[in-house]
Amino acid sequence: MAARRAALFRPVAVVLLALLGGALACNLQVSSNNNQGQTEAELPTVTILEPVEGTRVNKGQDVLVKARAVSSTGVTLVELLVNGVRVDSQIPADAISLKALDVVLDYKADTAGTITLGVRAYSNSAMGQTVQRAITVIDPLNPGQGVSTGTPSSGTPFPTNRPGPTFTPNPLCRARINTGLNFRRGPGIDYEVISTFAAGLELPIAGYSDRSDGRWWQVSSGGQFGWISAAYTTQLGDCSLIRPVAAPPSPTPKPSVTPPPTVPGATSTPTLPDLVFSMFEGVNSLTLGIDGTAQATYIIRVRNQGGQMSQQFIIAVALPSGQIQNFDVPGLNPGQEFQVPSTGLNVTFNKPGATRLVLTVDANNVVAESNEANNQTYKDIVVNPAPASVTPELPQTNNIEAVPPIEQAAAETGAGGEQDVAFALAGSLESAEVGISAEPAQAAVWQGHSGKVAGLSFSPAGSYIASASLDGTARLWDINTGIEHMILVGHTDRVVSVDFSGDGAYVVSGSWDGTARVWNIDSGAEVARFEHGAEVNAVAFSPGGTLVTSGGENGRVIVWRLS
Repeated sequence: MAARRAALFRPVAVVLLALLGGALACNLQVSSNNNQGQTEAELPTVTILEPVEGTRVNKGQDVLVKARAVSSTGVTLVELLVNGVRVDSQIPADAISLKALDVVLDYKADTAGTITLGVRAYSNSAMGQTVQRAITVIDPLNPGQGVSTGTPSSGTPFPTNRPGPTFTPNPLCRARINTGLNFRRGPGIDYEVISTFAAGLELPIAGYSDRSDGRWWQVSSGGQFGWISAAYTTQLGDCSLIRPVAAPPSPTPKPSVTPPPTVPGATSTPTLPDLVFSMFEGVNSLTLGIDGTAQATYIIRVRNQGGQMSQQFIIAVALPSGQIQNFDVPGLNPGQEFQVPSTGLNVTFNKPGATRLVLTVDANNVVAESNEANNQTYKDIVVNPAPASVTPELPQTNNIEAVPPIEQAAAETGAGGEQDVAFALAGSLESAEVGISAEPAQAAVWQGHSGKVAGLSFSPAGSYIASASLDGTARLWDINTGIEHMILVGHTDRVVSVDFSGDGAYVVSGSWDGTARVWNIDSGAEVARFEHGAEVNAVAFSPGGTLVTSGGENGRVIVWRLS
């Protein structure tokens, strides 16, 4: 019987082997384009440490993915994919390529069902295999919605009606370390390193300092205060009370060593080449068009600041699409610059949210340099969603001028509320009239903000409520349906105040980014912006809608004319 089965399956096996051989040939041909010159042993490998296969989480919960990437040539980038779409990425701190890199990546579980997480790593332009893990996202209000009854790779079927674990939010302002990070005595890489923190550690934030190389958190660990770069962390909890902290004095430069006297007739050996990015300029915020795409051009220049000429090398650009684009650069003399490409790098964006462009010079490590730690840089970019429709701009706003301050006063707003927007009304939502009752009833609770709600405003007709949040957005809510009508995205810091115009067609928002902005509530388009000169704590429209006022941390109330 066994011989008969073997005879029956032999033709099938031959066909399968032929198909498998063809598929492998195609895969090898495709992968060779991205991993030229890389052996299988040199490609980075990934191990997903958390979550385990079949983990169950509730819809709306943040999912943390802990992974370890290893490469004999150094790990330069690790990416997280959800159902094949990149949602997060992490590079080594201080742009140092490590042979083993631990990272923490995350995404918000916004869709119920079985989700495939994927993690892949890069060693310069060489991309390793994507490692996958399946989890289940449960909607607590409808536990069976969208949940697959199939079986994950572990062999244990997913249950369909058991909700995921619940977690109580921690309000403490803290920073989560996303990759190995130095703990320094001051906000900058020129300060002494106290120790190194591992990925996943959460540290309480005591203050911050904004420097030329970005924001730095002052944190405490073991009773000692120090500083970490915010670029490699995720801010957690309520940080509304965190304020700037004066940086300690700059470290005293180490005394230089007097070189030995030069032997007559001898010449010094010039230093090796040192390739650095001398320019990386372009927008860091843009809005998708009505076709769902947006284009931007970035200027990239590389410079040899070493003492010897370099040989030919390549620059690798990790695009938002996940593709790696390489550019050939000829050998550079000491002090010589080169722009790639000569007309600028054109990048297409087609998905709203935060993304990152990562540049690596000498991606294939062919140039022996005096400093290999400065070969990478990146730019974080916020892609705003496309407007719902195109509508005329606010009338008579072509010339915006600041009226000299007609009043000066301290204007502060408290950061009240939680992440929910709740209100009590007398009667139905359709006939909403605010009433006073001995026992007010909670009519609705709206959820959507990821940070504390700091300001609210009703539209004049009572159709909408605008909310301002420390998550950096303002949102419009339809009172009759309870549906989130629109998210107003553009501020770069906490939004703390909102107000409607008298005709209800526009809303003004005030933010700690120092601006007051006017938005069209039909399209979500920003139609006017005012620079207050300090953190804005309060904004308001005049009854006629021709003036906007802003009050800020500088103690000034400024009136702006829309003319």
